[in-house]
Amino acid sequence: MNSYSWLVRRELWEHRAVWIAPAICGAILVLATLVGGLQFGELRVGNLADPEVAAKIQALGPDAMARLAGLLLVAIAVPFYVTVQFTQFFYALDALSSDRRDRSVLFWKSLPVSDSRTVLSKLAVAVLVIPLVALACALVAQVVLYAMVGAKLSGTGLAFTQHLWTASTWGPALLATLYGTLAVVLWSVPLVGWLLLVSALAPRSPFLWAVLPPLALALLEEVLFDTNRVMSLLAERTLGMFSAAFAGAERDGMVVTIGREGELPPRLDATMQPVEFLTSPELLGGLVVGAALIAAAVWARRYRDDNG
Repeated sequence: MNSYSWLVRRELWEHRAVWIAPAICGAILVLATLVGGLQFGELRVGNLADPEVAAKIQALGPDAMARLAGLLLVAIAVPFYVTVQFTQFFYALDALSSDRRDRSVLFWKSLPVSDSRTVLSKLAVAVLVIPLVALACALVAQVVLYAMVGAKLSGTGLAFTQHLWTASTWGPALLATLYGTLAVVLWSVPLVGWLLLVSALAPRSPFLWAVLPPLALALLEEVLFDTNRVMSLLAERTLGMFSAAFAGAERDGMVVTIGREGELPPRLDATMQPVEFLTSPELLGGLVVGAALIAAAVWARRYRDDNG
């Protein structure tokens, strides 16, 4: 177990993007707030002194204000979920190919550490450490941005400011954020498994080997059968975790929405469906496929690395 923890630490030492990427994301959000103010739809924090805008907010009831404050809190975490997916992609793609390129794999394989432990340590960083680090950065960003919002609204007299730091705002929002992180962790297993396998097998240019075969298969399906099931499957494995984990969530291309257009969406904790999500064929099937891909990556690491 001690060797496994050291393997994980090694990954964090060698791949600083694991924590630098979410830190940069949070810094950009804070800087954008300082420079241009916050804007959520028609609500712009820097312009709340406008009587017309203030009147619309004051017209909301206490429950609606608390729900809006909670939704804005969750919205702050959304860029971090995007950062997680990009970080996972490039980390997993480089995880097993970098030491093959510089031949340092020969040194690591000479140590009393099994190939399965090496691959599993990289899997743990990709599906657990990266989302958890991003979650921690998201929580810090939420506190900092809400402190900034509260400071900007302090002189407006809006009742909305009373809901920025209440348990009815933070409790459901944090619960939905934690649940969304769990959905990202479980849903990403097959994608990370594929990337680790490509990273272990690709002789060079693992990015092309990871991207071109699925795209070629999707193009071939479009030409031969005039269908797009492969592309739909790829999109589902990229963004489908939220539509599977939250009731009423709908995906249109790259956009995921909850609630009807023109209406304030419900509290996200009320739309969580953990039992349905954890027992869904999409999730369970993805975990099985991911396990097979990870096993194949262990085999490739064991028998193919010496060839570089």
